[in-house]
Amino acid sequence: MSIIQWPAISRQPRQKRPENIISYNGFTHGLNTQVPSFQILQTEMSECVNFKLNKGGQLESRRPIVAYTTSPTTSNASVKFFAKVPVGGNNRELLVDSNYLLYYLNSSKVPVNVATLEGDATIVAYNGAGVILDGSYIKQYEDGNITGASKANPCVITCVAHPFINGQRVKITGVAGMTQLNGNIYTVANETDDTFQLSGTDSSAYTTYTSGGIVSSVSLAYDDGTGASGYQFDNRAGTDDTALALGNGTNTRIAYKFTSQTLDTGYLIPPTKITVKLSKQGDGYTGTDNVPITVKIRAVSGDTALITKTLVATAGAVSKTAVEYGAVLTSDDITTHMASATAYYATVEYNNGDGSNYIKVHCTTVASGGVGYYYDGSYNADTTKDPIMSVKPGRPPKGAFGTIHEKRLFIAGDPDNPGYMWYGNLTCLDWSTPDGGGYVGAVDDSRNNYEVGAIRDLFNQLYVIGKETQPYLCILSGASPNDYILSPAFQEVWTTHKTAVNTTNDLWIAGGKGVNSIRGVEQYGDIRTFAESDPVYDRIQDYFSTSTAIAGYYARDGQYWLYMPSYYRILIVNTKGSVPDPLSTNNEMRYPWVEYELYRHVLRSSTYKWTKSGNGTNEYHVELAAGGDPSIATQPDFITMDKAKLVEGTVGSLSNHEWDYGDNDTLGYSTVYVRDDSGDPDTTEVDIRSILGPTCFAWFDDVFYIGGSDGYIYYIDETGYLELSAHQILPRMKTLYSSIPFGYVNLSGLHILGSSLGGSSLTVEIYRNDYQANVGASYTFNFAYYDTLTVNEATMTVSDAWFAIDAGSNPTFRRINLNARSFLISVQDVQLVGHPVYLNALHVRYRQLQI
Repeated sequence: MSIIQWPAISRQPRQKRPENIISYNGFTHGLNTQVPSFQILQTEMSECVNFKLNKGGQLESRRPIVAYTTSPTTSNASVKFFAKVPVGGNNRELLVDSNYLLYYLNSSKVPVNVATLEGDATIVAYNGAGVILDGSYIKQYEDGNITGASKANPCVITCVAHPFINGQRVKITGVAGMTQLNGNIYTVANETDDTFQLSGTDSSAYTTYTSGGIVSSVSLAYDDGTGASGYQFDNRAGTDDTALALGNGTNTRIAYKFTSQTLDTGYLIPPTKITVKLSKQGDGYTGTDNVPITVKIRAVSGDTALITKTLVATAGAVSKTAVEYGAVLTSDDITTHMASATAYYATVEYNNGDGSNYIKVHCTTVASGGVGYYYDGSYNADTTKDPIMSVKPGRPPKGAFGTIHEKRLFIAGDPDNPGYMWYGNLTCLDWSTPDGGGYVGAVDDSRNNYEVGAIRDLFNQLYVIGKETQPYLCILSGASPNDYILSPAFQEVWTTHKTAVNTTNDLWIAGGKGVNSIRGVEQYGDIRTFAESDPVYDRIQDYFSTSTAIAGYYARDGQYWLYMPSYYRILIVNTKGSVPDPLSTNNEMRYPWVEYELYRHVLRSSTYKWTKSGNGTNEYHVELAAGGDPSIATQPDFITMDKAKLVEGTVGSLSNHEWDYGDNDTLGYSTVYVRDDSGDPDTTEVDIRSILGPTCFAWFDDVFYIGGSDGYIYYIDETGYLELSAHQILPRMKTLYSSIPFGYVNLSGLHILGSSLGGSSLTVEIYRNDYQANVGASYTFNFAYYDTLTVNEATMTVSDAWFAIDAGSNPTFRRINLNARSFLISVQDVQLVGHPVYLNALHVRYRQLQI
């Protein structure tokens, strides 16, 4: 038998195939959930939670939220609106909750209730007051700081430069010492520049006033214009063909009987002017001409006078020919304001004449139903006469949202006239004076055809945008109100006032078809093949609701936040970070998206424990570690377990990984229940969190505020790193799923480029071979703290910093050995240590395997 020797060359080791690197050098195009992870770009992410996107595609962990208010709203009602409003000489932080209660924040950041509104409200700062738009009649908020309260009958309040008039209703809160005043409604009387009385209030026996207090008022922003809507009634243009005798020795009053306009419940309206057409018969008086002619408004029930005003100083001064006389009413003339839908007499009163010398009150003859009355000791109707009189003001328009444009207040959302945009005459108290106040119809003059969805001012242009049922975009044109017109610029644009946001140099709007910018609409037209939100359109398609979606602008990061309450995350787009769209053939730009989760509670921690329920199968409820009420005052919006959203079920019959809120064990308090068939959450050490759902956004004083569904207001802490100063925020991301053509590769190296001033740790997970749920391998990396870190910068909790080791012994690359035909890289379990974590790039080294 012979032995065959192979050539020497055949005995050499097989030459290794060359190594290559796949580099994820930034994620400039952001999140893409619209298509499967196999189809997205290398510069996109299939998941990005709690990272914000910086220029160049760098990821930075978001800053946390912390509580701004120290107490919740009444009954923990969600905060639906929050703003800082200049009111008189004060800057008030005003908020409205889901029960329509209006509050201001006191110096301790406690909400103080001052009024109940008619519906969800927005507040526009204008002319030293807060104009309240609650879907009903326009209102205004005014207040002042109390500096004194007398122990007297009546009590006298000192409030320097207060805005109140006699007859106005006010509420007092926050007084120290004379606390008996707090929380009550009073009527202003005998006001001066710096003081007023509390009508009918005897404070002689009250505790002595020591300090503080705010007196506030929410009143109707009435229409005192000269148009038809500026009057309670107006017969000034009535035919002058008859008269009623006044001061003729019999009649001492002539009256026009009217019923005041219907107002929102509990609101009043102050009379501002009365006119009446008069002439005199003979001299108009007998004896000495020293009796004035006065006007009054009297309640039909009880005949009490609301106002008293001299109309003409003496009867002799009245013209022999008919002349319209008017009396403008001031605070000194008023005792009480007119109530809603109440019967009144507007009277002219005089009693110094006789049958030959008297005052004629001119009237219009009517066949029946006349409202003229004469008084000779009692009121007597003359149903064939309507006195030629008028009383101002009228009630204002209704509105739900508005803005300021060229110093003028514009209002829309009137449920009675949904196609109108109202504008004031450089005030919120005149809506009808020609070429001053009034309305303009969107597209046409119909009040119903083209309902207004939002109005926003941008670059000195006023944009008016339609609703889903009738989309359009109009731009207000006209040099003066007489010339105003709203002609459609585009026809396929719609939004809501809660999702239309001015982002300083653009206007971003959201609707069921996506999110767009006005700049993009103007550049590409309104019938476009794309929207700015196309990469996350699946989210909008599944969760957007016209009635509940809200948006805000976080100016510091240039972010438009869109929250849809049926979805547990917030969609974030970087409005200042546009990048070229590589898939576009028209040089179009694209705006990258990410998502945030906000955390209210971490329910599996040393603060709490989980106890098995006596009812249901494998159901556990959370309580304090020492036992008892965990103080979860309101039902959470969502619950997550190990970052996955749980389904809300019914306590007592929960399925595995469902949750509910209630008391199914006679605990005496409500709490969170979770079913987990794998065991006690404390034993399995799952991460259980409650998600906070935003209910409004606000930006002022260079701070971004978030109204919470739990009745608190939060803000973004630009210096902290723990959510609510207690919880890690769990930033995480996933790349695309890379597929290898025609074979497998050996993944031989992994390098993550990132840093954090205070150090950090994170886990890199690799999914392979098309698996989406099962991790193929995971690797922990540590970022060392900077050697330049100062003591003042070392603000982290000690327990968070155990891994922040020396950079020289802490490489951020490693050898790996993993065969795959496709793979996805995920960054998870990012542990923050006092400062944000930055991720710049991921590199994967690989070698092609032989097919």
